[in-house]
Amino acid sequence: MKKYLIIFLIFPAFLFSQTSKKYPSLLWKVSGKGLKKPSYLYGTMHVSNRVAYHLSEQFFDALKSVEVVGLETNPGEWLENMDKTGESGQINQFSNPYSYNQNFYKSTFSIGSPDKRMLQGILGYDPDIINGLLYRHNHSKENFEENTYIDLFIFQSASKLNKQVISLEDFVQSEIKARLSALPDEDSEEASAYKDYYVAAQKIEDAYRDGNLDMLDSLSKLTSTKNIQKYLITDRNVFFANTIDSVLKTKTLFSGVGAAHLPGEMGVIELLRRKGYTVEPLISKNTKKSDLVRDQLDAKSKPVTFTKQFVPDSSFSVSLPGKISQIVNLENVKYYINADMVNGSFYTIVRLKYFGPLFNVSPTQMMEKVDSLLFEYIPGKTTSKKEITSNNGLKGIEIISKTRRGDEQHYQIYFSDLEMIMFKLGGKQQYATSSEAKQFFNSIQFQSKNDNIVEFSPKTKGFSVKVPSNYSYVKNEGSSLKGLVEDLYAYQKNSKQFYGLKHAVYNDFDYLEEDTFELNQFAKHI
Repeated sequence: MKKYLIIFLIFPAFLFSQTSKKYPSLLWKVSGKGLKKPSYLYGTMHVSNRVAYHLSEQFFDALKSVEVVGLETNPGEWLENMDKTGESGQINQFSNPYSYNQNFYKSTFSIGSPDKRMLQGILGYDPDIINGLLYRHNHSKENFEENTYIDLFIFQSASKLNKQVISLEDFVQSEIKARLSALPDEDSEEASAYKDYYVAAQKIEDAYRDGNLDMLDSLSKLTSTKNIQKYLITDRNVFFANTIDSVLKTKTLFSGVGAAHLPGEMGVIELLRRKGYTVEPLISKNTKKSDLVRDQLDAKSKPVTFTKQFVPDSSFSVSLPGKISQIVNLENVKYYINADMVNGSFYTIVRLKYFGPLFNVSPTQMMEKVDSLLFEYIPGKTTSKKEITSNNGLKGIEIISKTRRGDEQHYQIYFSDLEMIMFKLGGKQQYATSSEAKQFFNSIQFQSKNDNIVEFSPKTKGFSVKVPSNYSYVKNEGSSLKGLVEDLYAYQKNSKQFYGLKHAVYNDFDYLEEDTFELNQFAKHI
């Protein structure tokens, strides 16, 4: 008979395994301090990558169980807040004819018909702000992404579940903190020496995927400057914790903040513990059941309320599920947007001046020119195209297309004597042909104006002139040294007369000259 000698060796556990984690989960339960029901805390990642979507049944149970859902800032208020702070007024890809580096005498009083490249850009381009607000897609990785980033998914799910959604911090203050965080440290030599950001990004993804907030905290500090840690992380953690504490006095709350805000001595978890709460991790895994719940919430649409909105010159109105925001305001191009953050859809309106009477281009000819570009510059595959007529007789084209992601986009493009007006709705799957889409397109109403001569004077009081009542006036923004630039155009169809006026203020502080010199320069360049 063989004999075996069995020896039991006892060593400290840390020699064979990682040190026990202090912060081992993305999902945390908040209880104690007299709370009758638990609330929850979740660490997000502001991306649409699948790494952020390992969601568990406990995650959805927590989301469904509370009365209020709090995010860093409320996505439903972003566009309005961006209007207030001026962030939405961006120029995108369209050049500004009044920019600093152009010749004032040439650019300010020039007028031209849009070329084919401009039309291509109008048809095929969605403003970057749309992707930033609604999707955050990387087109090179679209097969490895979900429909939106995880923070907005939480907002959309909460809205569809009829939860109250709040901001955990003030929008303006968060913008100020973000700008302060971008400042270099006083001692730049002590700033982070960790330069291999690609490797760091991979490690951050690994830590998030594993719910390892200890590692995430270390990586955050390793790759950040002192100012980033102070203004972007620590200062905001205090704000988050105070808001959470305030809400928990009366209601249950699911809080979603960037995962880097949770761990550490000045993280939200420890700040809440110091306030007397019990904050404990919920260790959970993604399952088929949780995937099913996610898909059901993602596919669900929430009815929205449409209200009539007018563009600034009141030439037409349209009903939208929110306030219309102007993001481009140039002489030839105006761009308006509205984002339905709950349903992940967007509405855009583009107005392009082409000054048909000046260049002997009729609306029919302009429509034919645009029609010739649709095959190449409407995204995806066109599934429907037909000619349409507006309420006041403008001819146009209606197009419906489907992108590679399977999402529909719906267009109506109208042509007047002076401009092209394009209305567009994009959304997930068939949303662009839904009942909401029909409500949007059926609401488009152009205001009919006669050829009667009226006297017009802008609010700036820079001039007064008699023009046909169908005039179009715009005060251009972003004119730099050129100061105020105003444009007024009108076309009297019966007499076939075109009217135009431009008022510009030139703030030339470097070179002063007699008026005769200025007039000679205009004559030379016009």
